[in-house]
Amino acid sequence: LGNYTDTAYANATALVITIVIENSNDPEKIRLAEAWEKVFLDFMKNFTETQKTLRDSGKWNQSANFTVFYSAERSIQDELNRQSRSDILTIVISYTIMFLYVTLTLGHIRSWRTFLIDLKISVGFIGVLFVLLSVMSSIGFYSYCGIAGTLIIFEVIPFLVLAVGVDNIFIIV
Repeated sequence: LGNYTDTAYANATALVITIVIENSNDPEKIRLAEAWEKVFLDFMKNFTETQKTLRDSGKWNQSANFTVFYSAERSIQDELNRQSRSDILTIVISYTIMFLYVTLTLGHIRSWRTFLIDLKISVGFIGVLFVLLSVMSSIGFYSYCGIAGTLIIFEVIPFLVLAVGVDNIFIIV
């Protein structure tokens, strides 16, 4: 409870509720706890959306004016997973743009008959492919060693390796 004086608990303007679930190493108990948290988060999301809809329509009881904020232990991990999945398109687009950039920049077109040879599509494709394979193999190696991936591995490292790899392509050629 918060913002009340002495023992006037009914005048409190804030309430925090913590539901403690037993921590366990048993995979079955962990699965059940995660399932409970998912149902809890879905219920609270539905409740807050319904509350907002009723407020917007004017059907909400103004004397029961309260706002609900909620989170669960899995909320952070769920958000990280959602962010990582949403960044896949950005990574694909950036690798495609770099492939086109390397292909067009390295190529010196002399005639239309030798267009595909002069454009050096294979050099650009193989160079960017090696960069992509190096990122995937390093993530696979560390996963095999049991080192968990973090957000920085999936969001920053591919762009950093792409920049260094493309620079090396120009140096080698």
